[in-house]
Amino acid sequence: MKLFIIFILLCSQANAWSPKLIEEWDKTSPLFRSQMNPTFATFWAGVRRAVRLSKNKGEMQDLLASGFQQTVPVYIQSSLKKRDLIVFYPGIFGKPNGRISPQVIDGLELKDVHVAVIPNLLEPTYLASSPLSHIDPIESEKMNQQNIFKAVIQRIGQSRIRKIHILAESLGSLQALTTFAPPFLDHYPIASLTFLWPPLYLDRAVERFDSLISQSLPIQAECSFWWKWPFILWQTNNSKVPSGLNTQDKNCLGSWVIADGFVGAIRDTAEQVIDAKSLRLAAVPKTFASFIEAITPEMNRVIKNKDPRLSVDYLLTQYRGHQSKMRFVSSVDDFLNHPQEWDLLKTNHPQISSQIYLFSWGGHSGPIGMDGFVESIY
Repeated sequence: MKLFIIFILLCSQANAWSPKLIEEWDKTSPLFRSQMNPTFATFWAGVRRAVRLSKNKGEMQDLLASGFQQTVPVYIQSSLKKRDLIVFYPGIFGKPNGRISPQVIDGLELKDVHVAVIPNLLEPTYLASSPLSHIDPIESEKMNQQNIFKAVIQRIGQSRIRKIHILAESLGSLQALTTFAPPFLDHYPIASLTFLWPPLYLDRAVERFDSLISQSLPIQAECSFWWKWPFILWQTNNSKVPSGLNTQDKNCLGSWVIADGFVGAIRDTAEQVIDAKSLRLAAVPKTFASFIEAITPEMNRVIKNKDPRLSVDYLLTQYRGHQSKMRFVSSVDDFLNHPQEWDLLKTNHPQISSQIYLFSWGGHSGPIGMDGFVESIY
């Protein structure tokens, strides 16, 4: 009986973060924390991921999933041999061959695995090709995502897949959590689900990000340091930890990634979807709330109504009996969430407490920019 209990305990901790990895992250955190504020950390990681040359081994493949009128571009790198499969869901607007995802792909492809990258549900090509939702947009989207996943499995070949690992970042975490909610998860050999910097409540995350955009715009308007960019890019790409930048520089760069980087992504994505769907809008959206209202009005309604299905807390209730497969990593200063919301999540789901790691720095996704981060989580 004792041996059985020990076995159960070990199984329940199968996807807890390893003590060695936690020790390494804890050890490096004070150095990064001393150099970073939340928005600058987000800038640093984003640029660091974007400027590095990728060595992706696979290719973009157009998959026609059930119910879709057009193909969906998915990245696939597969072997003829039987291997584990890692499926990555990028953050908002993220596409497999964009500027950010290739860095994650490089890290995953250092492992002897198949790799697939499914576009974010707000990626422009996906928005243009996804079937219309007429009744319940969350359930419709869930079905769309499950059909894409089935198409990926079919393309690689189920006989060549040993175990499946799900990796999702930011908004992609809600996308993945919705997709694999049981009983769908039970039909596949899914060994782990890892979520990086998830928005715990989508409605609150949208409000907080738009508030940060408003705060960042006046700061950005006062910044002018174009002549420093060569030094900034060199520091970002070549220094393990950024140094040589003063507080004003970091505030300006942090405000730039929010007020220019993310706002630019909102504008560019909206323009692509408007053109693809021949939409007529009074103005191009410049905030997340206005983007969702204009481009995905069905989803806008459920966000406005604070539908609980758009929260990690609610979605975890659907994974009873499967939570041992999950892991979460985020930062205490991620501006999409409040630390108390993580505390509440642990209270409501105590069995996953050891599977949550919060960096003491990083803003939104900052630590992903650390050397070796992606490789270390598998």
